[in-house]
Amino acid sequence: MSFWTAIAKVFRGKKVSVYVAMGDANYMRAAGHLEDAGIPFYVKMGGNMGGGELSFDNRLSEYEFYVKREYEEQARYVLGTSDMA
Repeated sequence: MSFWTAIAKVFRGKKVSVYVAMGDANYMRAAGHLEDAGIPFYVKMGGNMGGGELSFDNRLSEYEFYVKREYEEQARYVLGTSDMA
């Protein structure tokens, strides 16, 4: 078993994905709502989905928000009742 597989096994089940934001503006909105609600979160950034030339205007990045299981319901409620839905 590789080192990274072992690390993944340790943390599997402790955090759950609650939202995927496409683009920087949606990332900022979602992060703001979670911070305002006092919910600690972790973000995993995906690749650049822009294609073609890489410039700020052309960029569409993917951000996946994770929270601890104990905050899952609260985070989904906060993101679901905000302008994110």
